[in-house]
Amino acid sequence: VGEVFGVFFDKKGQEIVRVPRAGLQLEDMKKIPLLLTIVGGKAKAEAVTAYYKLINRHGWLICDEQLAQEVLSLQLYN
Repeated sequence: VGEVFGVFFDKKGQEIVRVPRAGLQLEDMKKIPLLLTIVGGKAKAEAVTAYYKLINRHGWLICDEQLAQEVLSLQLYN
């Protein structure tokens, strides 16, 4: 349902495939003390939910109201 730093993942936050990329890697996020995720669009709610399962730590999600409502509704039913 989504991709971050070349790692594609399913709705459960499980890694599906990894594509080598230059720059930051998913493992680098463990060294960052505060994660800020900025995303918009209701259609990305499933990917955002899975992303937070994948990184297994909390941070700040900055998004529009429609996305926030959809993420919250997914959390109620999953």
